[in-house]
Amino acid sequence: MRRRACFVVVLFLLLIAMGLPACSSETTTTVATEESTTSSSGTDITAPTTTTTEAQTTTTIPGTTTTETSPPTTVLSDFYRSYSGTGPEIVNIGSVPDNEWFLLHLSIDAEAKVEVFNDSGEKVYFPGNSFSLRWLEAPYDGRVLAEPELAKVQINTKGTWTLETQPVSAAIELDTPATVEGMSDEVIRLVGNPSSLSVSGNYEDASTWFSVTYFQTSNNRRNIIVNEPEEYVGVAVVAGDGLLAVGARSKWSIASKQ
Repeated sequence: MRRRACFVVVLFLLLIAMGLPACSSETTTTVATEESTTSSSGTDITAPTTTTTEAQTTTTIPGTTTTETSPPTTVLSDFYRSYSGTGPEIVNIGSVPDNEWFLLHLSIDAEAKVEVFNDSGEKVYFPGNSFSLRWLEAPYDGRVLAEPELAKVQINTKGTWTLETQPVSAAIELDTPATVEGMSDEVIRLVGNPSSLSVSGNYEDASTWFSVTYFQTSNNRRNIIVNEPEEYVGVAVVAGDGLLAVGARSKWSIASKQ
């Protein structure tokens, strides 16, 4: 009887021992579930990565607009233009690119006072030219040589006017030898390497002022050849090609010689 009882106990213990793998399998199942959960959370982590990529793509769009903020390039062809009006006006012609000299051509049908200023509001003087020195007699049609600093033209008149900014190449060309004549302010381009000039002016109206200023092309040096309030006849030495700024209210004549 005791042996039987012992056998039963041993068998029972063996059965319990045999049941342990089942518990181990449940543990494995639990681990698998945790791995699945971990896999799910891993997907959530990659989502922000995708969002970050989209944000980077979006930031490249404003980058394409940087070229629009670049200042426009101004060229000489944009500077040369015509202005017109009636009555008093201040014409803002702006700054000439490349620090170039240029011409101002004014036509007006009534008495006027014309003055010129730089961008800071300071008066600019044209050496040897009477464009801005007094009330202009009507009608008036003349040109003056403008320095690069000129930016504003102040016109006081009751009449109708036209103002043009022109390149120096638009000046009257005086070859050598040759002669040019005029009746008002004018700008002349000397070519052909002249060595002297014969100048006459105010011989029809000696009550007006007559001036001629020579600008040497090679170094931009200026020389006042004539500056007289009466009739003038004379000669002047020049150093080759250059520009002449003539200030006059009556007939004048200039001849170039080699």
